[in-house]
Amino acid sequence: MNRKTYALVTIVVAAAAFAIQLFLAPSDALTPPPDSFPVFAALVLLEALALGYGVTYLIGHRGRIAAMPPLLRNATFAVVWLFISPWPHDLLHRYAERGGVMNWWMLAAIELVFHLGIVPAGLLIAAAMEQRRRDATARGTTTAGAVLAR
Repeated sequence: MNRKTYALVTIVVAAAAFAIQLFLAPSDALTPPPDSFPVFAALVLLEALALGYGVTYLIGHRGRIAAMPPLLRNATFAVVWLFISPWPHDLLHRYAERGGVMNWWMLAAIELVFHLGIVPAGLLIAAAMEQRRRDATARGTTTAGAVLAR
């Protein structure tokens, strides 16, 4: 996938996610007050762009990802999770409180899935980086640039 296609797919996915988050919520979904709306709109835009990038990365690198060793492949999926998870997390928060009533079980499920999902993602990324460091040390290339550039 070339850079223009990459950017286009990212923007299309981000635009769809942005529109869904801001304009397609039910009337009784949790909504920020008008004075703070621009702040939340900017946050939604950043999360939508991250979602778009994560989806585009998976599509554009699917062949490379499939050929990776298992630990590096899982670490790559963890990085993608960190890109894509904020958008559905915030979207689902809007549905946890409907009509002024908080669904505490739904909120707990949202928090467990998304917040606790960060921990294994971080562990996978750290393990992959440590493996890369060990491999670089075994080859005699111990600089940070040599470890991360490979």
